[in-house]
Amino acid sequence: MKFEQDETVLYRLMLAKIRSIINVDGRSCYLLDSLESDHCQYQVPVENRMDHLQKLPMQKITRNAIARSCKSVLEQNDIVAWLSLLKTMHADKMSAEASGRKLPESEKHFYDLTLQRISIILAAGMHQSTADSTQRLFDVLDESVRPAC
Repeated sequence: MKFEQDETVLYRLMLAKIRSIINVDGRSCYLLDSLESDHCQYQVPVENRMDHLQKLPMQKITRNAIARSCKSVLEQNDIVAWLSLLKTMHADKMSAEASGRKLPESEKHFYDLTLQRISIILAAGMHQSTADSTQRLFDVLDESVRPAC
């Protein structure tokens, strides 16, 4: 799996965006900009990508069983699955708002719950307020679900 420039990825437990692929001492490396800390960058050798980088995939939600689908993800202790679920529901929310609709209450409940859990974890890990971590998540989510032009 190869990652592309401007792709949002999970680097260990940190959200980052791939700025570019650079050459460092004869090795190709991804240059990542942290989406959680200002002015923080990482260099990850391309050959190490499978150990350190993960895509944030969309999570499949069974539309006629939203509660069961979301609960099964949230019962796991897997932050990548939680982020994936949040990304999926954020895309649904943006789509609904763009067409003048509201997110169904059942999905909104799990969206809010997932957002709150991840914001709290992020705030604790980054030593920042939950409001700041929530805003960072919104920024990343908006960027990650925006259609490519």
